[in-house]
Amino acid sequence: MADGLDWSAIKGLSYRNKDGVIVHNEDREILESMDSLPWVTPVYKRDLVIENYFGGYLKHPYISFYTGRGCKSRCTFCLWPQTIGGHRYRTRSVENVVEEVKWAKAAFPQVKEFFFDDDTLTDNLPRVEALAKELGKVGVVWSCNAKANVPRKTLEVLKDNGLSCSSSL
Repeated sequence: MADGLDWSAIKGLSYRNKDGVIVHNEDREILESMDSLPWVTPVYKRDLVIENYFGGYLKHPYISFYTGRGCKSRCTFCLWPQTIGGHRYRTRSVENVVEEVKWAKAAFPQVKEFFFDDDTLTDNLPRVEALAKELGKVGVVWSCNAKANVPRKTLEVLKDNGLSCSSSL
């Protein structure tokens, strides 16, 4: 039983039944409304001592989180779209992300950098530029994963609004 449900009633679940047979239930629908997900940072506040986590390329202490799922690219070396998020890129709204950053900034005054771990954050240039401009207003240092094809103009918008980078543009 999971939260009072028989495992056979849970979409997307695979499990071994009492006879030892592996059962794959009906697929679960893809989550479209990313803003409907709860924020991760209150869980960090409740359960983690963030100073115990270190990333050699990030200012310490830092907070890491995701703003989307999925990736439209078909890179042959990457397993995430095939195993985790699918190929349709779905994102949280800029407003939702910024509200969480504001909350986390107040809850974790010791944080020196916010890291957006999305592999695809820079795939939607208007969105990432809008996000950067809002983060600039909040006054946080932040960084992100980015593909090598981000135009210089976009990189300049990101850098002008708090993007932490080790070299100048």
